[in-house]
Amino acid sequence: MISPRNPESFFAAHSLIVITGCILFISIVSPLIMGVLQGSQRFLAISINVVFSSLSKLVFGVMLVILGFGVMGALFGLGLSIFLALLLAIFQLPREVVKAHAGCLEKLGMQSIYKYYIAVFLSSLGCMILTIGDVILVKHFFSPEYAGFYSVAQMTGKMILFLPAVVSIVLFPKISDAFSQGQPTEQLLKKGLLVVGVLCGSLSIFCSLFPGLVLKILTRQEAMQAVSLVPFFCIAMTFYALVNQFMVYNLAIHQFRFTVYLLLASLSQLVLISLFHPNLPVVLFFLIASSLGLFLLGCWEAARVKIGS
Repeated sequence: MISPRNPESFFAAHSLIVITGCILFISIVSPLIMGVLQGSQRFLAISINVVFSSLSKLVFGVMLVILGFGVMGALFGLGLSIFLALLLAIFQLPREVVKAHAGCLEKLGMQSIYKYYIAVFLSSLGCMILTIGDVILVKHFFSPEYAGFYSVAQMTGKMILFLPAVVSIVLFPKISDAFSQGQPTEQLLKKGLLVVGVLCGSLSIFCSLFPGLVLKILTRQEAMQAVSLVPFFCIAMTFYALVNQFMVYNLAIHQFRFTVYLLLASLSQLVLISLFHPNLPVVLFFLIASSLGLFLLGCWEAARVKIGS
């Protein structure tokens, strides 16, 4: 029992809370620094930082656990690795950024910054609902057994969805830079879509051809009910990965109409799944329809912006 009468457990519990609080604080600051590196197009520095962070988490966590510190050791190792990665990121900042003064924010205009924050938040919210909301609804409307099959199968979809994340990291600052200088941005979008299409398309074909093998590697399970769902997830998440590139592109050129499309599509998907869910393939049909519809809207919106320019 954890109480002041048991000093050791009381101290341990409070230490875990303090360490967790420190980790949360550093985790809030870290994306700001990494965002500056991304905006400065220091992709080599970002890669070094990510590799260092991952390796240090593994080394510190395993080492402290082996030394007998248990959960506290693992948590402390996580916090230490995040802190060291933050220090490394600060050291990697360009000199001109370090010398910048607070007055530069006034030149940008705080109102436009807040507007942009809202657009980014709503876009991220729409994408999150589109790719996570179905899992929540399936767990609500279906039995635990079928919800389990769905959750197992969706792991392949998430792998396809998050595979091209590095493309977005490179795409956003390059398009923003080109847009701010009045240069054409359509070719950058096409290159991003091509890379993502090839990556996700290739993986999607492989997962669809060998769904049982993929599930066995990822989850150590090979239930036929889950295997039959994998191709549907592959199609939906491939299109959602492409949709994500359109989202990044439109945010980079300060066009927020696509954000509205994302929110409307996420709401429609939730409503349709809630009203019509006779079986899991129907749920996945709505995912495919939403992702394909958003992809076509993204193409149309990109063409509209090009004509308008």
